[in-house]
This record gives sequence, structure tokens and C-alpha cells, in this order.
Amino acid sequence: MAVLALGVVGALLMIAAELTPLFEVEVAVASCEDLAQPELSDLCLTRGGEQHAFGLVLLALVAAVMSAGAAFGASRPAAVALCVVGGVVLGIALAIDLPASRSTGEIGRDFSDARAVMGPGLWLELIAGALTLAAGAIGLRLARSGEARKRELPHR
Repeated sequence: MAVLALGVVGALLMIAAELTPLFEVEVAVASCEDLAQPELSDLCLTRGGEQHAFGLVLLALVAAVMSAGAAFGASRPAAVALCVVGGVVLGIALAIDLPASRSTGEIGRDFSDARAVMGPGLWLELIAGALTLAAGAIGLRLARSGEARKRELPHR
């Protein structure tokens, strides 16, 4: 049940990460949206879905299905898939979203006091990846111990 719980919670957090802010550009004197040129005001706040075209939703669906397979069927391929999904989510968070959360981008060119602030979506993404990876690792261990038990049983 731990595999299922971790996998499903990880999947739900992936979806939540797509709906919440990953990062935001703040300007000291007023709100970024008020100060930025109209075509740049959308760059003040970036949600997960905007950053990766809701790709984490697809990964969340895969994680949910694979967590059921790893939990109930003790499926080694499902557990490996969970590890891959968790690794991909962590890779996206660390290699793409974390560096982007530190950049003020075009807003920073116009305002010297602009600063980038990491949002809760990035934390949700990191936790989701870690939980999914943990679910896969536990699933692999369960599948391995299940295979060992099958080898120990006498054949009739």
C-alpha cells in the first residue's frame, strides 16, 4: 500500500504543481504587472502549466497507473516506470524550472530592482518527483522479494 500511496500522492502533487506558481518576478516599488509593458506583464508570474505545457499532468497519469501496477501486481516494469517518471520530474524541476526561477528575464532588463522569487509549484514538483521515485524504489524491492519467494517455493 505504500507504493500506491506514494505514487498517487506524487501524481496529485504533479497536477497541483502545474496549477500553482513556479516563480514570480517582483519589483520593489509596485506590482510587476502594473509596471511591465503590456506584452511583458504575463512574464511576471509563471505557473507550472505555462512552463511545460501541462506535461506533468501526463506524467501524473502514468505515475498513478504504474503505482497501481507496482502495488497490486508487484510488477517490476511498473516499478521501473515509476522510477523513470520520478527521475524525469526531478530532472525537469532541477534542470529547467530551478534555473528559470532565478532569472528575472525581460522584466529584469527594464527594472534594476526586479528579483525572481521561487513559488510553491517548484516545491510541489520536487516533492512529487521524490515521492514517485520512492514509490518506484519500494516497488522494485517488493517485486524482487516476490520473485525470491517464488523461487523458494517447491514446484509441484
